[in-house]
Amino acid sequence: TSAGWFLEVVNLPRVEPSETYFRSPALDAWSMQSDSIPSVWVYKQPDPPTAAQRAQVEAELWRLEEVLYGEGFAHPDTGYAAYLNVDATIDWFLVQELAKNNDAAFFNSTFVYKAPTGRITVGPLWDFDLAFGNYPWDAGPEGWKVRHGAWIERLFEDPAFRQRLKARWLTLYSQRADIDAWLVARAALLDRSQ
Repeated sequence: TSAGWFLEVVNLPRVEPSETYFRSPALDAWSMQSDSIPSVWVYKQPDPPTAAQRAQVEAELWRLEEVLYGEGFAHPDTGYAAYLNVDATIDWFLVQELAKNNDAAFFNSTFVYKAPTGRITVGPLWDFDLAFGNYPWDAGPEGWKVRHGAWIERLFEDPAFRQRLKARWLTLYSQRADIDAWLVARAALLDRSQ
């Protein structure tokens, strides 16, 4: 059985000298479309990784990317869904896109992990400093921010992924009144501390 791991996507100039990182073909291709500086995968756990751990982690992540960008990527049994936790990716995407989080487009502060058993999972949610319109280099909080990021853009090419995403959105949207009430209650609770 494989060991678990936890990685962060970081723009290469932001990598600390003490950190261990690697590049992957799909992230390279996406991150260097508009900038010659790539984003890379930085090890958070294990830290520092042994050579054997690095070989295992990189092979698992490269295999997902190879399948995701290969022919037959959408096959329900042998495609990306065999390697990626699709439901968690959908929930992660919905939160990031609603927040208009520019970092979540696989440029910076995007996390991916794999438990010792199970599939690769995008998450957890983190780092919203460039969300909710707080990003001075674009047109503001409108339009897609994460939809065209690495991995996500390819996932949208699969009609089954889009259908699962739509179904999840409709389920959550049907609970909007409850979610709004929860947000109002939490805002009131935090009012004094803010």
